[in-house]
Amino acid sequence: MITRGFKATALVAAILGSIGAAHATLLPVGSPPVAVDIADLPAGSFIATASGTVNGGGFTGTARTAVYRETATGLLDVVYQFTDLGPSAIVSISGANFDSFVTNVFQNASLSNPGIFTTGTIGADMAQRSTNGDVVEFIFTSAGSTSQLVAGTTSFVLQVRTNATAFTNGFMGVLGSGGGTQASFQPAAVPEPGTYAMMLAGLGLMGFVAARRKNTDK
Repeated sequence: MITRGFKATALVAAILGSIGAAHATLLPVGSPPVAVDIADLPAGSFIATASGTVNGGGFTGTARTAVYRETATGLLDVVYQFTDLGPSAIVSISGANFDSFVTNVFQNASLSNPGIFTTGTIGADMAQRSTNGDVVEFIFTSAGSTSQLVAGTTSFVLQVRTNATAFTNGFMGVLGSGGGTQASFQPAAVPEPGTYAMMLAGLGLMGFVAARRKNTDK
């Protein structure tokens, strides 16, 4: 895991807070379940998408997921949605490897820029984050609740706003009476300028040693 500088992280967190405080729910590491606010995605564009069928043992359904870059900040959102085809209800939808990144969560029934996503019918009741910061989980409550994601229903578009500027392959988890995954995306750390400088210096040293060895062999 690459640890980002405290000042940079604090600055980005402040930016995220000022932009999304009215809508997004800040989800710090180890956060207990909190309510998820309603909001559309800000101006931006999808830069990667994936979808597929998830077979979770007791259920099957269609998963949709994407990475979205916000125009104003250049930061990335990871987006999830699931349509439950039954027979069992869905308990939660999650993403992993958020690690040391700042995360804000929000949801909306539909998006003004929908991409691969469709109009949802059921919003997540709450969201939580694991004690190591790795997993962000959207929770759908039990039978009899308006937040029960049952056969024939589609979740709202679930969004995790991060302070990441790069991403890599990851997965989306869906949990019901069984569990399944869909290939998805996760934020990725970008080496800071000092790291690049050390890498370049190391490459230069390797080249110098190789040249010396070649001359010695002659």
